[in-house]
Amino acid sequence: MLVSYLKVLVLWPKYTNKKPGSPRTPSNEGEHKAYPWNSYVVDVTAAPDEGAEFMRQRLRKILTAFRSHSKGALVRLAAKINHSRMTKDAHGVVLLDRLIEDKILIPFDAEKFYQLDPDVMGQKLGVGYHDLAQSRFTPETNSYFLDVLGKVKD
Repeated sequence: MLVSYLKVLVLWPKYTNKKPGSPRTPSNEGEHKAYPWNSYVVDVTAAPDEGAEFMRQRLRKILTAFRSHSKGALVRLAAKINHSRMTKDAHGVVLLDRLIEDKILIPFDAEKFYQLDPDVMGQKLGVGYHDLAQSRFTPETNSYFLDVLGKVKD
């Protein structure tokens, strides 16, 4: 029994059909790879600094939480978006306030819900909803983050 187990361990690479550097094997070659072991690897460009990386995570978390409403708009309950799990700290709160100020998020129904305006998001951030879902950020998005980071009081 032990011998057959050892054969499996020794011969395992032969049967997996994985070659070094194939898209399904994890590698540390690229800067940032999202899920490098899948065949649909996404190259993620590095953020300008650590604060912008945090803002990327928060923005993505907040805006991809929106779902299609019965009237066709992307809507989410305000309590969900305002929760500390979405904002994390003062940086996330400032980002959320800025999204509301820039009319990317529009409060309605006595501020019980937020509606996401994808057209304004595209103009202000330079990315679309699907770009965010795939972690594709632009230089406009990075400058937006740096502007928001300048307003955070530590």
